[in-house]
Amino acid sequence: SLENVTIFQQEIELLNRVKHPHILSVLNSGKSYISSNPFIYKSMPYCAEGSLISWMQRHSKQGLYALEDVLPIVLQVADALQYAHASHIVYQNFKQSNILVLRPAKRIDTLEVALADFSPLQDAPLAPMSPESLLYIAPERWEGVVLPASDQYGLAAVVYELLTGRPPYQGISERILKFLHTTRLPQPAHTLNRKLSPQVD
Repeated sequence: SLENVTIFQQEIELLNRVKHPHILSVLNSGKSYISSNPFIYKSMPYCAEGSLISWMQRHSKQGLYALEDVLPIVLQVADALQYAHASHIVYQNFKQSNILVLRPAKRIDTLEVALADFSPLQDAPLAPMSPESLLYIAPERWEGVVLPASDQYGLAAVVYELLTGRPPYQGISERILKFLHTTRLPQPAHTLNRKLSPQVD
């Protein structure tokens, strides 16, 4: 409804509490019309390189990465999560398309990234999940519980995908992915990437 506070406005109010170099801010939101049709918008800083997944599709020609290659990304995202958690905010929206590349770089270990699209529904038992985000959902979230550890699980799933070239679990339906996330361990990462030691698992 155009009369109500929109989800974009709620996100702005949430992010006004956290200013961090690896959390992408929302500049503003509003309501407008095109050909008499109402729409709601938000504007964010422009990231010309796009998302982490689109950057990898353009630049990743050498195969799977070693741990030291992706460690800078892990540290940046983990620092942003820690900062948000200290402000009692959980991210709840992990997927590689929500990790944006802030400036051009040719090597993954030199990327600067930021988290985008925080869930403004902090008190909801389960924020809406897109098909893409189902790959990163922590077991407790499938039961309607959201914790800071749920974000750590999401980050771990992204790291697993960066190191192995695939998410921890693959499935074509929400039911299958819920079953896998809540009852199975993923294949050890080092068995999918010879650059990794068993200790990484």
